[in-house]
Amino acid sequence: MPNSQRLVERAYQLARSGACQGVGDIKKGLRAEGFANAEVLSQLYGSTIAGDLRRLCTEARLKTARATSLKAPPPSIPNARARSRN
Repeated sequence: MPNSQRLVERAYQLARSGACQGVGDIKKGLRAEGFANAEVLSQLYGSTIAGDLRRLCTEARLKTARATSLKAPPPSIPNARARSRN
């Protein structure tokens, strides 16, 4: 598989992971994984791919936030007896 195809596929994986806030984070992640800066910039340039990656990042973060809020314990309710004793 050509390196440019791997780069784009990896960009989409990072976007769907929920770990990236936006395209800038995806670019940083790709460079950290060893992709050349020039290739990252050239492959992720353009409103279509950048918009698609931004949308996926947002969707992934919202999905993660919803899942986290569903797992959060309900707020504690003070015991009525403890209040009446004071």
